Amino acid sequence: MGVLVAVLLGACARAPPVVVAEAPREVWVDAFAPEGGDGSRAAALKQVPVLGAAAHLHLRSGLYRGPFVFPPGSQVEGHGEVVLFDEGAGPVATSEGPLSLRRLSVQGGRVGVLANAPLVLEQVKFSGHRVAAVQVIDAGVTGQQLEVSARVDGVIGLDATNASVSLRAVKLLGPLAQGVRARDSAVALAQVTSEGPATAVQTLGGALELDGLRAAGGMRTAISVTGTRARLSGLEVTGHEYAVLGRGGELQVDGLVARGPQRGGVSMLDAAVRLSKVTVERAGGLGGAQLMGCTSQVQSLTVRDTQAWGLFVRKGRATVTELTAEGIRGEPGVDGAMGLGDALHVRDAEVEVARLVARGLDGAGLYASSFAVVKAGSLEVSGAGTGAVVVDRKSVVTVERVTSRGNRGPALAAPEDGLLSVDVLDAQGGDVTVWADCATGSFVTVKAVAPGTELPRLRCLQGPLRPQ
Repeated sequence: MGVLVAVLLGACARAPPVVVAEAPREVWVDAFAPEGGDGSRAAALKQVPVLGAAAHLHLRSGLYRGPFVFPPGSQVEGHGEVVLFDEGAGPVATSEGPLSLRRLSVQGGRVGVLANAPLVLEQVKFSGHRVAAVQVIDAGVTGQQLEVSARVDGVIGLDATNASVSLRAVKLLGPLAQGVRARDSAVALAQVTSEGPATAVQTLGGALELDGLRAAGGMRTAISVTGTRARLSGLEVTGHEYAVLGRGGELQVDGLVARGPQRGGVSMLDAAVRLSKVTVERAGGLGGAQLMGCTSQVQSLTVRDTQAWGLFVRKGRATVTELTAEGIRGEPGVDGAMGLGDALHVRDAEVEVARLVARGLDGAGLYASSFAVVKAGSLEVSGAGTGAVVVDRKSVVTVERVTSRGNRGPALAAPEDGLLSVDVLDAQGGDVTVWADCATGSFVTVKAVAPGTELPRLRCLQGPLRPQ
């Protein structure tokens, strides 16, 4: 027993001591306090002291001139209207280690806060910076209830490089170049309001999760992603050049309403794309959505009152579950004839579309050209300028059912070396049901027709009925 007790006592003696981290020293500062305070709550300092170790600074209402360099572990908390400012060429505040800022404003300086270590921001307003409100390099920043504003062009809100960014409830105001700009960073944003910035969010590499954005008043792309794994949801974009523009990487959009983009709604190049619950209205000359060289899934896309096309697919592959297009306008050519204005325009790409509903088009419901391969389920097209389906230039299209109502051109057209096969054609109104340029190698097959649908006599048309 004595030996056992000795062994236990020896083990206890060798155990490392428990170290309890000391809380940072509490220091109170009041810009309106008399000189000679000791930093206690009752006798606050008049100015922010030079700190040799971490402290929890409590700042009462007032203006506090920087620049400030805070030791690792420092906490700065405002009580009232607190402003940290500087008019010099450097940052207003620099962190040498973990730093938290709460309930205050940061104004002026080249940069508001420069962080190379973990940074926490809560209820902080930034304004008057010449380059960026916050720069984060090789570190992480978390924040909520933030506001960044600018009165001059070219300023960046948050500029992150090789960083981890998590922000919620952010307002980006004024003519910022980019509200959030990130390179090779993991960015998570929620509840973002952008009013005025040319671009709300721009990422190069890394990952982006954006849940909830209202953007308006910008002159460039609202969301720009390059080589990024991006997941976007709950987006409302008014104006801007594009709602979403990007190249490479992966893009998933679940919920977007884009109103009046100057050029187009969504435009992606060489990326893996998934679009769901996307609505584009009054888009400019590049239409509702462009997918070029992409592998894409379009679950639900609605495009209204827009130029050029509803959905444009070139190269790559796309699977479309449902596309609705209304009021797609083309442009007059030199001969006065309208060009484009298609609901779905496919060039040199493979597309499967389950359902397309289109009305009020200057062009076609489906236009396939330049070696395109399209397989479609149901196409319902009314009021189209050039017909329900147009196939040319060595493209191959197969459709289960085409419903054509009041189209000004043929329901089915194969103007130049196009192959088109339709299981059931239901065509009412319009000039003719089918037209094909047999001399160029075009060929149309219609396996069955609905009552009241008549087929013309064409040597390159194979159908179950022939008019007498």
